Amino acid sequence: MTRAVLVLVLLASAAAAEKARLTEEQRAEVVRLVGEDVWRGMPPWRQRMVLDRYALYLRQADRKRGTIERVGLKAFLLQRRDEEKLPRPLAEETRKLPEPLRSRAEKFAAVRLRQLRLDRSLARLPFDERRPMFLRLFPEPFEQEPAHAAFEELRRREARSFAHALREEIGRRDGTEDERRALVREAVRAEEERILDRVRGELVRLEGAHPERAKAFLDGFLASDNLRFVTPRQRELIRYAVRPEECPLIDPDLVGPPPEDPRERRLFESDFRALARLDLLSEAGFGCEMVLHLAAASSAEDFLRAAEAFRRPLDPPG
Repeated sequence: MTRAVLVLVLLASAAAAEKARLTEEQRAEVVRLVGEDVWRGMPPWRQRMVLDRYALYLRQADRKRGTIERVGLKAFLLQRRDEEKLPRPLAEETRKLPEPLRSRAEKFAAVRLRQLRLDRSLARLPFDERRPMFLRLFPEPFEQEPAHAAFEELRRREARSFAHALREEIGRRDGTEDERRALVREAVRAEEERILDRVRGELVRLEGAHPERAKAFLDGFLASDNLRFVTPRQRELIRYAVRPEECPLIDPDLVGPPPEDPRERRLFESDFRALARLDLLSEAGFGCEMVLHLAAASSAEDFLRAAEAFRRPLDPPG
């Protein structure tokens, strides 16, 4: 039995799952299973997800419950979607790294896959439909069932987008319906290969880096993806605010066409980052002081340091 079994059991039942309705005794059992310290360290949205998974476990047939228990009920309750098995090309690259970095690199690759797939899917939608879909993917307060339904809809719309883009080429062929669908699947596969190649390239750069620098980068990346003081929606909006030029929710012509003069272009790029961050961080619901401070960060590293500083209690005077 592997983690993949847990994922299959969860995804097979998630669409029909109802919101968790647990007794006080059952909630206490969940806290005991995950550990009181771990439970207290979870944000409210994460606690709700764990309770939903326990309710899902209780509704399973005896055979499926036995499968979950053999793998580990605690692992099932705490598992993240990023823990699905890596595609073979990425798994092979992570195995080239020294042991202290390997597990971090596996998590890094899984998170990057999740991020890039989301960005690709949103980018296939008409621009004015992307943000409403994004808000449905990450509802506030976060609930797993509507989020899962929105992701399923996004996947269907992405497939229709590929089919529409290939309509002319499909129309020139006299193939069967199955052959036309195969053409769409090939286009989706090629796009997936492009994403895998990008993540593989990021792993290759880690292989050539000094081990301590690679470890510091991976630790910083994973910490930024697991900020305890933010919701899933805020996590993604912070990610976009770090590099707004890669955000599918921001119009690339937000401040007009880029100038050719190098000095003017640097000012242009600074203005673009500031305005895009104001938009994204305001959408995240952060306070005015935090939005203005983060929008002025001059680099991705400065941005993340500032975000961490805002979540920590202020030092006492003197």
